[in-house]
Amino acid sequence: MHLPTPRGPITAALFERLTRPPHGFDPPAVPAGESVVDDEDLQLALFTCYELHYQGFDGVDDRWEWEPSLLRQRGALEERFERGLEVIVPRPGTPPAHIRHALTELVANAEEGPSLAAFLDRKADLDQFREFVAHRSVYHLKEADPHTWAIPRLFGLHRRHRGALLGHLAAFEMTSSLPNRRYGRGLRRLGGDAAACLFYDEHVQADAVHEQIAVHDMCGGFAAEHPVLAGDVLYGAACALALDRLFTERILDRWGRGSTLLCEAGLAVSGR
Repeated sequence: MHLPTPRGPITAALFERLTRPPHGFDPPAVPAGESVVDDEDLQLALFTCYELHYQGFDGVDDRWEWEPSLLRQRGALEERFERGLEVIVPRPGTPPAHIRHALTELVANAEEGPSLAAFLDRKADLDQFREFVAHRSVYHLKEADPHTWAIPRLFGLHRRHRGALLGHLAAFEMTSSLPNRRYGRGLRRLGGDAAACLFYDEHVQADAVHEQIAVHDMCGGFAAEHPVLAGDVLYGAACALALDRLFTERILDRWGRGSTLLCEAGLAVSGR
């Protein structure tokens, strides 16, 4: 995999460094913008830093993975992203007494918003469905790999976020079965054959089982053992649902205007 096209000054400088042998540098200040969730430059920089822990990039020395100055830059990016999330996803004031009920209620409330799955099921054309698959491909290439970081720490890359990570995973499982059923129906409506629809079909039943395990065994057991972190579990789930809602709103808005959310190859550094 090659380094992606830069989206702004952070990724332009980062990618230029990564094409050279590992070396120390003074991490640049991370701009304090208002819409960090929509900041493609910051998000792509974070994605690139994390990818060094997975497959890496062609032409990038594997020793960059643990270069201290790069880790400092990643830490600054993470801090900025965390602050941005706290603006759009308020933390629960007190830990919920019944985490299973709280998670179920949170997901139910999230389902009241626009549904990308319903649009793909009933209205999307083939180009829109292809765009959806392209956007989701980044997630599907890793699936649960990021959540698996939590296992040796029970639970992540940051131990302090282990409760939120469990809630994040639970929210994914709780909102997977029905949407996958709709994705499959939508793809069949557009002429997809059994082989093309198999991926979505097999997730319908499997994720229904995963939901029960995630909510009752995983989150319920964790909250019982660490009651002070029950609020973090709910916060992680809320973050997953909030970001999914923002993506849904953004892509449905573009499609409604006859446009696309995909970036063209060779996009300028501005990311526009």
